[in-house]
Amino acid sequence: MKAKKIFNRMSLFIRPTWGVHPGNVKTIYEQVIEPIISYGAGIWHPALDNTYVRERLLSLQRSFAVKIIQGFRTISTAASITLAGLTPLPDKVSAVADIEKSKLLGVSSFLPGDVPIESFCPPSELPHPTERGGIEFTEVSSATDLAQMAAENTWFIYTDGSKHDDRVGAAFVLQHSAGNRTTARKKFKLHDCCSVYQAELLAIREACAYSLQNLRTATKVIIISDCKSALLELQNACSRNRFAVSIQKSISQARSVGIAVELAWIKAHVGFSGNEEADEAAKSAANLHKALDHGSIPISHIKLLNKQKCIKASEQLYSKTANCAYTKNLLPTYDNVIEYLKHVTPNFAITQFLTGHGYTKQYLHRFKISATDTCPCDGTTIQNFQHLLQDCPRFAIPRYNHTTLSHSYNLDPYNLLNVITKESTLNSFHNLITHIVKELKNFNKT
Repeated sequence: MKAKKIFNRMSLFIRPTWGVHPGNVKTIYEQVIEPIISYGAGIWHPALDNTYVRERLLSLQRSFAVKIIQGFRTISTAASITLAGLTPLPDKVSAVADIEKSKLLGVSSFLPGDVPIESFCPPSELPHPTERGGIEFTEVSSATDLAQMAAENTWFIYTDGSKHDDRVGAAFVLQHSAGNRTTARKKFKLHDCCSVYQAELLAIREACAYSLQNLRTATKVIIISDCKSALLELQNACSRNRFAVSIQKSISQARSVGIAVELAWIKAHVGFSGNEEADEAAKSAANLHKALDHGSIPISHIKLLNKQKCIKASEQLYSKTANCAYTKNLLPTYDNVIEYLKHVTPNFAITQFLTGHGYTKQYLHRFKISATDTCPCDGTTIQNFQHLLQDCPRFAIPRYNHTTLSHSYNLDPYNLLNVITKESTLNSFHNLITHIVKELKNFNKT
């Protein structure tokens, strides 16, 4: 297997205490190994139903995860993958396959077959290359700038899209440059799974259509949006976004019949009355009880659903696996692990503490490396990290410094979720662990 060969080569210069930085190892895994494994996933993903295939994938992923967290190779699959912040590889492959199917076939395992998925405009529907061109826009910072753009008999069309409480709407309002009074207002409802980006482009498209049908006597029409990403898409002459292609065609058609349609960008909520009205109209459009004006689901929503599925799979791997009980005793739930990893990047010392796989006598005795599992401090107490952190007299001074600092904040000095609430206590705790690991081999004379 190509990915396994890469790992074997990398292992020559990746060790727990020296070699390639763990962050770089994770980058190589995510940007090189995962794409190699998931290549063509849309074709071979049914093989994931085979338990043997899933176990082989998890085994490969575990090898990289152990390198990322600088841990001992005896660490369990669930603990290593979770602490490395990786998505279980079989579920990652399944997500890639579903996204590929959505793009190519317009179907997804998350949606009924009759729900359309938005796709790119096919080449057959694009304008001829000689007729294709992006639409430039002007950045407007004040009402004075907007007035300078206007000519006699100019109409302003303010557009906006909104997503609120998982409801999506779009709208535009029409104002004449002479009085700045709203003379028309149109609202459009989109599927709840649509994005604000789609709503913004839909509003611009409908504004263009309205201009062609009702403003043929206008000297100039300025369509004003506060969504720069949508306007940048229209600026791209090679865009295959269906909304963008339709808008470019409409503006080209309007200009061919003498309607000077221009685009402008303004910042939202900076005093343009038309923009505020369009914003309110878009919010109210989201709650309309009417047939949908646009119902195609964007690929971004399919990616979101797959991401949520992967997070759930990661949670199940951690919570339902029995062989990482030590780590779950410290961090009982997957959410606890995620919260801890927001503040901490596991390293050689931290990983030993989080997994129990390290230089302690308890671990060494388990693998027949040490004759006993008791601590040299008294010869009777089992030497594990709990004993070393809280009781062993060898580390009394750094322990006293940490506990004193933690108690000054009224925090439990050995509760990870408490310790991470203060940067100083977190650093103190990690310094204590690092000191113990650094001294442990000499202390145990192993």
